[in-house]
Amino acid sequence: MFWSKFRLLRSILCRSSIYRECPLTATQWVIVDSNGSEFGVGDRVFGASPDPKVGTLAQYVVVPSSSLAPQPTNVSAIEASGLAIVVATAYQALVVKLKIKTGQTVFINGGSSSVGSSAVQIAKYMGCKVVATASGKNKAFLQSIGVDEFIDYTEAPLVKQILSRPSLKFHAILDAAGLTDPALYLNSPSYLLPGGSYVTCGTFPKGSRARLGMLRQFFEGKLGPAWLGGVPRQWGIFTVSLEKKDIETVADLVTKGKSPALFLLVRLFAGAVKPTIDSVHSFDRENVMKAYEKLMSKRVVGKVVVKVTDEE
Repeated sequence: MFWSKFRLLRSILCRSSIYRECPLTATQWVIVDSNGSEFGVGDRVFGASPDPKVGTLAQYVVVPSSSLAPQPTNVSAIEASGLAIVVATAYQALVVKLKIKTGQTVFINGGSSSVGSSAVQIAKYMGCKVVATASGKNKAFLQSIGVDEFIDYTEAPLVKQILSRPSLKFHAILDAAGLTDPALYLNSPSYLLPGGSYVTCGTFPKGSRARLGMLRQFFEGKLGPAWLGGVPRQWGIFTVSLEKKDIETVADLVTKGKSPALFLLVRLFAGAVKPTIDSVHSFDRENVMKAYEKLMSKRVVGKVVVKVTDEE
């Protein structure tokens, strides 16, 4: 436990991340060589690269069968291409890490992001009340997927808006935007109920000011006990697990009816999540660069997809 915290601290101070960003790693494929696995040639599968240093933006890729699952039958190839990482992240953060339960109130910062929108749908399916943030232009979208109360982060500082609504009390906070301003966490005892946790699963911070904000959250949340002035609420950075069972869980979350997932709990989520696609780009230099520019803008609603082939 201490070593994992030390590695995180070292990565912040040294301006290098142990959680490497690797966009465009979640993909939908058609098997061309099964290599003796349980899949057959022509099978439609989806998954993610298990190596964060190896992307999948190519016509042909080699990945272990343990990183794949059959493509859900109720989504298109384009929709399936963005499922694995974001849905698994949202599910594991909410259900495994934060342990949300029916009847609780969950706050999701960055509700219009790919992870955030998946988290909204999963939390609603579990019977939670969901409060989420985004810019005003995404209010209708979030309400359409079930958000109960919306906060436009562009109107005023988040903490100020939350504190102006004293009835808002949360059992869990999921930061899907990777907020580096420590104010939301440092003030969380005012709106995060005792026993509740604050988890961030956004991208690693860039820039000195952002790193300092993350560093303060690290010290206050991980190393500073409450009796020494630390925040009396748990804080942590969440990274997703993408083993075969996790990919199958994602398939179960978006499939209506029977599915191949292993756990009975996951079956309760059949049809709970509908993929959200921001934009689709063709597989040529100009449009691939546009896809990356879109990702880097951080003004994305859902997933950015590059369509390598016209075959469906």
